[in-house]
Amino acid sequence: MNSFMRDRYGTDDLNFFMMLLGFLLWGINLFLNNFIILLASVFLNIFFCFRIFSKNIPARRKELNFFNKYYHRYKQAISIIHKNLFKKDKNYYAICRNCRQTLRLPKGKGKIEVSCPKCGYKFDKRT
Repeated sequence: MNSFMRDRYGTDDLNFFMMLLGFLLWGINLFLNNFIILLASVFLNIFFCFRIFSKNIPARRKELNFFNKYYHRYKQAISIIHKNLFKKDKNYYAICRNCRQTLRLPKGKGKIEVSCPKCGYKFDKRT
């Protein structure tokens, strides 16, 4: 198996995401019985396998970089929403518009001017 996988791309975060999304769509299709959802699930799983066994490593890295560019931005936003909704915290969380740094601000102070400690960007925020 090691000699077969030599010079092949293998797995990464995009493959893991596609595998989870494919199985999630497959599970949803069990209840809805929709051909389009089934087709999307099969396509994702086939593309997942294609990426694992591919020998075109620069193309796979380019796809991964494109995925990471957007995935981490949304992952950070979802974690902030989670902190704001489900955690009884006396702080408000915001993202710097310039460097995407997570900032912790006091709740209930009204409109305040925020200065990012990482990049120095200044903006107004209502808490």
